[in-house]
Amino acid sequence: MDHEQRINMKFCFKLQKSAKETYEMSKLVYGDVAVTMKMVYKWFKQFCNGCESVEDGGDRDVLQHQKHKRMLKE
Repeated sequence: MDHEQRINMKFCFKLQKSAKETYEMSKLVYGDVAVTMKMVYKWFKQFCNGCESVEDGGDRDVLQHQKHKRMLKE
């Protein structure tokens, strides 16, 4: 997936746009090469879980973030 589109998804998330709104805007801008709705929901879930990264390893970043939160609570 295109790095630019991930950055735009994060921008929309921070503006409190819904995943659906973000997908619809992506389709307007990127047309046939826009990310899928499923992919938008995947990235929004990661952002909701505290992941700030837009790199491909986002899942690992979420796990690392959660691990650090647990360590700080202890």
